[in-house]
Amino acid sequence: MNKAIILHGTLGSPEGNWFRWLEAELKDKGIEVWLPQLPHAEQPKLSEWLEFVAENCPFAIDEQTLVVGHSSGGLLALALAGYIQQPIGAVVGVSAFYQTGVPIVATDWGPNAALFDYEPDWDFIRGTVNNRLLLHSDDDPYIPLEVAKSLAARLEAELITIPGQGHFNLQKSEVYYRNDILLSLLRERGLVPHESIMIVDEQDSPIGEASMQEAQDKGLWHRVVRCVVQDAKGRWLLQKRQSFLFTNPGKWDMSATGHVDPGEDYEAAAHRELKEEVGIDRAELVEWFRETTEFTKGPKQYRRFNRTYKVPYSGQVITPNLAEVSEAKWFTRVELEALLDEAAELASEKLIELITRSTQHNNERDTDGLG
Repeated sequence: MNKAIILHGTLGSPEGNWFRWLEAELKDKGIEVWLPQLPHAEQPKLSEWLEFVAENCPFAIDEQTLVVGHSSGGLLALALAGYIQQPIGAVVGVSAFYQTGVPIVATDWGPNAALFDYEPDWDFIRGTVNNRLLLHSDDDPYIPLEVAKSLAARLEAELITIPGQGHFNLQKSEVYYRNDILLSLLRERGLVPHESIMIVDEQDSPIGEASMQEAQDKGLWHRVVRCVVQDAKGRWLLQKRQSFLFTNPGKWDMSATGHVDPGEDYEAAAHRELKEEVGIDRAELVEWFRETTEFTKGPKQYRRFNRTYKVPYSGQVITPNLAEVSEAKWFTRVELEALLDEAAELASEKLIELITRSTQHNNERDTDGLG
């Protein structure tokens, strides 16, 4: 996508919630962005909003356009393709809703009394919008999850549910001056590019940078770090990856993993990933082992130099980053072996390999911890 429209909701403005932040993030990636003030936001009509967007958007709305809307702006985003009778590349409704006939707070709210004066062309939307995504929470105070499920079924859209995020707005939490969960979803679905990663030669010497997609498409060598946090009891801290991630969705994985970015060395990348994914800062790193891997998955080619670190736990508060991690949990040795023996399908391949390696090591040597 090289163009994007961001649409606020009822009583909203471009300055609200995470809209300006998302605009800046997309522009930084070379995407042309339109973030308008919608007319009569205090008492909107969907027909008026649709006409305004169709007539005032500064660029052609087409298959290279991403449209993101929040709340009633989400309904606007979803209805747009049918109104203009043109295919759109992707639409994303964050906490979006529509009239189902069942009274809910969002539809019964006075400022939304005139909103539903236009019936979206659902057949056209399903047939021409390639990417239809809904991002919702299980505790939205205005729009029950059942409404989002109904809307997803009507659109034949992908519904991503993130627990405990309310209406994805500043009323829920001051963190929603940005929306990292949304940006992560857009990256994982290939709607906006990932950050650049370091590219190396066959001797692991830096030679440049590329997006992760390019590295995988072309089979470029790059660097990966993996971290396993271990406490004094020998337990491992594992993360459960978000269900919408491309790699190992919904599976248990090591404490933190990621690519080495341009300008970083392995240790700097490990520190960054630990802080970003589980909130552990300035940890001690003990290099565990190195390995080189080459494999193919479908059209993707993976060529990696990997370093794995043990990280002694020093008591820091564990804070999972919901843009990538749905939960973090301590596992005893017995629980790790049970995961391997009884529920291996719930773990990443690399985690399975590491548990196996550690178990074999512990069978050979009597140790107090794992590995």
